[in-house]
Amino acid sequence: MWTENAEAKEAGGIYLFKTKETAQSYLTMHSASLESFGITDIRGKIFEINEALSTINNGPIQK
Repeated sequence: MWTENAEAKEAGGIYLFKTKETAQSYLTMHSASLESFGITDIRGKIFEINEALSTINNGPIQK
């Protein structure tokens, strides 16, 4: 899911990965790619899925 705040000139996204290691690898690669274009102040966070709340909202959880 892509996110954007045009007024603040900020953009981002929400990604789902099967493992924390895969998420960290992607974050490292993507941050380096953005930095190569001169983009700075990159903020990335990795979260666990709250399955109980996601199920209530029909979140795309795969087991």
